[in-house]
Amino acid sequence: MDDTWLSRQLLEMESLSAIYCEEGDLRVDEEALEALGAAAKDVEASLSRLPALSLSVRVFTDDAVAAGSVRLAAVLPHGYPTTAAPMVWLEPEVEASTSSRFLQVADDDHLGQRLQEAALHWGQKGEECLLPLIQTAEELIRTWADDLAVAMAVQEELEEQEEVPTLAPPCTRVLRARGALGRRAMFSHHIIAPGKRQVIKDWAAQLQLGGMAKVGWPGVIIVEGEEPNVVAYVEALSRLRWKHFVVRAEQMIELDGMPLDSLRVLPVPLEEFPPDGMSEFSARCRHLGVEELFLAALKIGDKAASKKGKKR
Repeated sequence: MDDTWLSRQLLEMESLSAIYCEEGDLRVDEEALEALGAAAKDVEASLSRLPALSLSVRVFTDDAVAAGSVRLAAVLPHGYPTTAAPMVWLEPEVEASTSSRFLQVADDDHLGQRLQEAALHWGQKGEECLLPLIQTAEELIRTWADDLAVAMAVQEELEEQEEVPTLAPPCTRVLRARGALGRRAMFSHHIIAPGKRQVIKDWAAQLQLGGMAKVGWPGVIIVEGEEPNVVAYVEALSRLRWKHFVVRAEQMIELDGMPLDSLRVLPVPLEEFPPDGMSEFSARCRHLGVEELFLAALKIGDKAASKKGKKR
């Protein structure tokens, strides 16, 4: 009986042990591995009575859940890698067995099918494929986790939009004091919900503000108008539920008797840019002379300083 597969299995396990050397990363059936090693040294050993080698490798860990990990489990049948493909599946860490998220990914039939297809593909070629399968599992799970995060964010936004109409419009508390034009650059983790996107535009109109908003991930809002009205706008938006919302930069220019409209540079009414419109948004800011605010909103460079002064 051809025993080439046995030596190749053992050599591949040596390589994996060297790569995944941190405690808990690689788990192997030590008794089976020892039996395979002994058989490789015994020319008279009966290979048909050897156990199939089982193992698992940690392929994904969620930083938000310390014990939350997913493992790629595999059984290497006799003949692998020369004439057989490994059997592979995903499973959660024992410590994470109560985490519905990790049970979800381990039970996802689509992910399991993709892994089996990859295993069969390499098995037909007679190639060692544990490392490629590990890399494939990591890519599939990270895509799965990213899609889940997006879905959760969308659901959160849809729930939030139901609260928006109950908020008092900022126009009920507009301050009419004049004397300065104010600008603010705001950053949000994301702007998705239609209700929230609508009030960003509606409240800017009610407060006679000009500006631009880039929605999606991340969200950026830049507005300008009478300073008290800008303050009211920021306070009103801050009352909404956000995953993360912060004012990153501000400017205030004293009018010194000049008409406020003569100092405006941002469009009225407020313009909205789509999720894939960051480049266009950046170019528009540069063209209108507010690139400093845009860069500050994204915490790029050293452009985040606030500015107060007189129009000269």
